[in-house]
Amino acid sequence: MALMLLPYYTDGCVGSMEGLYFEASSTTPFHFLTQSELSTAPSRAQRELPYNSFNIQQGVSHLQLLGVKYYMATTASAIEAAKTEPRLTQVANETFTYSDTAGTPQTTNWAVFEVADSELVVPLENDPVVVTDADDHIDGWVYSKERLPPTEAQIEASIQGSKTAGPAVTWFNDPTKWDVLLATSGPEDWPRATAADASSEKQPNPPSKVSNIVTTQDSIEFDVDKVGVPVLVKISYFPNWHASGAEGPYRVSPNFMVVVPTEKHVSMSYGYSKYDILGWLATIIGLVGLGGLAVLDHGRRLRDEGEPSEESSVLSAEP
Repeated sequence: MALMLLPYYTDGCVGSMEGLYFEASSTTPFHFLTQSELSTAPSRAQRELPYNSFNIQQGVSHLQLLGVKYYMATTASAIEAAKTEPRLTQVANETFTYSDTAGTPQTTNWAVFEVADSELVVPLENDPVVVTDADDHIDGWVYSKERLPPTEAQIEASIQGSKTAGPAVTWFNDPTKWDVLLATSGPEDWPRATAADASSEKQPNPPSKVSNIVTTQDSIEFDVDKVGVPVLVKISYFPNWHASGAEGPYRVSPNFMVVVPTEKHVSMSYGYSKYDILGWLATIIGLVGLGGLAVLDHGRRLRDEGEPSEESSVLSAEP
């Protein structure tokens, strides 16, 4: 959990995947699948996922896929494995001494490696394939829609059978499928197929280049040298993202966005979805209604205070 403080200690320059995604995005399971491959003692915090053991080669491939720029290692075995991986370049090595809760001096070593070819925005070699047997729900994308039959222990505990990997997780754990992204929706000219058959539906694109990538906390912009060629943006998909100078964004595996540029400069920003707007309208209507009721109640109270009661009217009428 300490790595969640990286933005604090780097003045916002370096973020942590753990802090960025933990319980905040459908990208979370893919972070923990990657963490399991890059840690000698992984937390594997999300249940019912097909975790792999330590594998520096596959872990670095996942870092590249996710657009992660740095890998930090602390155990001797992880550091030595990272030094043998050609896609990692060591950029820092620090040793820290501290006292534990018992006051005993402890030493921790952290090595930082830069990940090659982990650009945040990249052109696609092939069009994504819109899968016909998946949807945007977590059960149907991250997990399969169908659970395994419950075991005897699960039946006795009155719980459902275990979940299994869905199309996005199956795709994520098989690098041979990465040249064709899975999509939940997309333009009519993108291929349609089941998740199992998607890799055979390759629709190639001409080579293109992406440049001048600029990101902020809630926006990203970049230039392309060709319009019409899909571009992968390695930022977690959410309906609030809007694109200018491109069609989309469309949700693709593992949980990123693809846009199809209609201009050579594309900008994307995180704004309001129609549900946000409806929610704000309902809130405003509710507040106006509440204010109206308060005004009516105040007026009623004033009238009640200004009108003499029946008893006082009788008393004032007596000689």
